[in-house]
Amino acid sequence: MTGPLTWLMLEQWQRVLVVSPHPDDETIGAGGLLARLARQESFTSVLTMTCAEDRHVELKTACERLDVTAVRYGLQPDGLLDTVPQRQLIAHIETSVDEFDPQVIIGPWWGSYHQDHRAVGHALISALRPMSPNRSVLFYEQTADGWCTQPFRPDLWVRLTEADVDAKLDAYQEHCSQVRPSPSNRSVEAIRALATTRGAQIGASYAEAFMCGRIVL
Repeated sequence: MTGPLTWLMLEQWQRVLVVSPHPDDETIGAGGLLARLARQESFTSVLTMTCAEDRHVELKTACERLDVTAVRYGLQPDGLLDTVPQRQLIAHIETSVDEFDPQVIIGPWWGSYHQDHRAVGHALISALRPMSPNRSVLFYEQTADGWCTQPFRPDLWVRLTEADVDAKLDAYQEHCSQVRPSPSNRSVEAIRALATTRGAQIGASYAEAFMCGRIVL
């Protein structure tokens, strides 16, 4: 989706929640969108499902770079979310949805290469089942998701300015324990390259791409 419809939707997104399996996923998957929403003074919140104590400062500083309004931390073990009962993951998400009352919830793609992303993606689907209040649901990608057996197939692109991408990359570099040198898929260069590729797909300089779970206008 590009053009007037996307513009109209973003103008209406005044309360947005990004669900992140780990600190840094919010930035890799939707950091440009968070920066763009900050420019229109939307209320943005991040729920991180795992967060070791040594990464609290990284997450806090990264979210400050993106002008995120509120951050919540999960208590589950990093790398083991697929072993946690889904009911617990669903409850974490439901609690933040009740607290922040977002119009749009954005979470990890459920077909990702990473087991934690798959677990959280499926929990997000259950937490936002159709009988819940109408909310739009999107799924973001990781730089390494393209080679999975269930390829990420975006159907919504968000145009980004160079300033949005710079804010995203500045925020990502605050997750210093996770940044890797090029050509790693966790390098600054790889993340910029994906934003450039997604932009080229819609005739823009930069973009982030998402899969739509549900769009409510």
